Amino acid sequence: ILITVKNAISGQPIDMTVCDGTPTSTNKTVISLSNGYDYINNVKWTRTPIGYANNNNLLETGEQFEIDISLGDLGTGKTLTHTIGVNDTFNVQIKPALGSTSTVKRNLPASLEPVMDLH
Repeated sequence: ILITVKNAISGQPIDMTVCDGTPTSTNKTVISLSNGYDYINNVKWTRTPIGYANNNNLLETGEQFEIDISLGDLGTGKTLTHTIGVNDTFNVQIKPALGSTSTVKRNLPASLEPVMDLH
């Protein structure tokens, strides 16, 4: 799952230190994944800067990060009991230490391709 995030205009910087999926991870932003069968809090995720970025862990005004959640590696001891597939719904919550939670909810279509834009 790939999600692009950016900070609100004149918003405070958001610490986007990645979650390595271990109990000792030092991430401040928590990302959770849920479907009709599972809720997994603080899943493993990575980020890639898109365009301008100043090479720190902070998401600042004018910067964008692409968040990558691999369903095959959600972190130590974290797995889905039901694989997300056709006609399923899933939710991703992005919860920064400061600021509001963002929720992305998507319904998958009856046919899936390797790359799809789920509006």
